Amino acid sequence: MPLKVYHNIIILKWLFIIFILLITLIQSISSVDPRWGHTATIINDTIYFVGGRTNDNRFTLDFISLNLAKEFPLISPPWVELDSTGMPLTSDHTAVATGINNSKIVVFGGDVDDPASAAMSSLLVYDPKLQFWNRLIISSTPTRRFLHSAVILSNQFMLIYGGEIGVETGNQNSLVLADLWGFNTSSLSGWQGFPSLANYSPGMRERHTASIIGNKMIIIGGTDVLKDSIIIYGGSSMDNITIFGDVAVLNTTYWDWAAPPTTNTPMHRFKHSATIYGANMIVAFGMISDIH
Repeated sequence: MPLKVYHNIIILKWLFIIFILLITLIQSISSVDPRWGHTATIINDTIYFVGGRTNDNRFTLDFISLNLAKEFPLISPPWVELDSTGMPLTSDHTAVATGINNSKIVVFGGDVDDPASAAMSSLLVYDPKLQFWNRLIISSTPTRRFLHSAVILSNQFMLIYGGEIGVETGNQNSLVLADLWGFNTSSLSGWQGFPSLANYSPGMRERHTASIIGNKMIIIGGTDVLKDSIIIYGGSSMDNITIFGDVAVLNTTYWDWAAPPTTNTPMHRFKHSATIYGANMIVAFGMISDIH
């Protein structure tokens, strides 16, 4: 066989191998396991999905992202798999974008499978630029919880609401919470508790989500987008019998609640994620019953 022909055959073989490797790589990041109890946070047109569990109740081990700047088919999004070193193995936690130009992600709470993990600080910061997780040790931290909600105000003040404590967080007894806490994500120090707000307060609640626009906080079993509002979508009662479809709005300027009517509410769900992107809210994954 002439040397030139043999050389071309070798090149074609290598090109074929590279093509197969590329196809395998694309498949590995274009298909992810279904999940619930995760978070979805947007940094610079990229949405980051942290934690959660799969259908067989295992913690998700992958750390994935999705570029929202380009159009993509909803049935097969072009997922990107990131380095998961240092990522907390947890679910039903919260995550908010914070820092200069919303350049970092702050994670709080979440359930765990062992007492040792429950005793660790559940407040972490992720830097997408450095691809590094940092676990913070802060005094006077609110009780570790899961199934709560969190939003970030324009002044870098994170608000968390409700949730549940139980064996999943290192507590002997289970209790659904109705407290409101704030954390300064700018200085990464100092939690502040708030008195209970009685006027149309949604009370004890878990498995909901929260998103903020301006200076109002909306607790919702469902979704809507209101100007100057925090939007919380979905949730359920502790026994999962009731899956909420109501809306409650918290004005963080005057600290009072309202209950506006909504229409065309999506299917009620819990343990999902809801993220505002422009004028849209992206609702991803979740459960509509105890059947995952």
